[in-house]
Amino acid sequence: MTVTFKKYYEKLQNEENAAHLLQLIHKWDKNDITIIEKDFKSAINASNIFAQKCISAQKSSNQSAGNKFEKHFICIINPKLTEFTIENCLGKGYPDKQLKNIATKIIYPLEIKATSNFNSKDSNRRVLTCSSKKLIKNFSKQKAINHIIVTLIYDKSSWCIAKIRLDFLAPSSLVNVRLEASTSHKLLENRTHHSVIIL
Repeated sequence: MTVTFKKYYEKLQNEENAAHLLQLIHKWDKNDITIIEKDFKSAINASNIFAQKCISAQKSSNQSAGNKFEKHFICIINPKLTEFTIENCLGKGYPDKQLKNIATKIIYPLEIKATSNFNSKDSNRRVLTCSSKKLIKNFSKQKAINHIIVTLIYDKSSWCIAKIRLDFLAPSSLVNVRLEASTSHKLLENRTHHSVIIL
């Protein structure tokens, strides 16, 4: 079943008797998107990440290579970000990471995934969340929760990151629902939220 991210969270919180606690998905402020995009583009340029091989990913399974590219990306980009920092998000489940505004201390749920091929027709699932507890615990001090997905598209011949895609999920973003909410390349390409590809 495909629904909007907002409807998924509303249904989830009703089932968990947590509907009154926190709105779990908000529309992005355009200024926040601009600041994040600018800081990532600046860090990407300063780090020359597209020319840096992820040696540890070679001879790995697809899943293992994806995890190694994620670590590679964070290790290279985090020191070059000036407005934000990528941190671990405590607890099991979504999100694994959070993006923190250094000045304001506002944090954003951040999911980083790596793939060797971003196919806009690919409907393979990318699980986002199956419980509201972690979001409520970690983000309840904020008025708004804005979610961001970073997709690393890497080249298997050079073992370098070739593109970096940022998806700023919105209440209208589509998700598939089974026992959890998930997205896919196909749904991310649906244009229900802001996204940018950095080359």
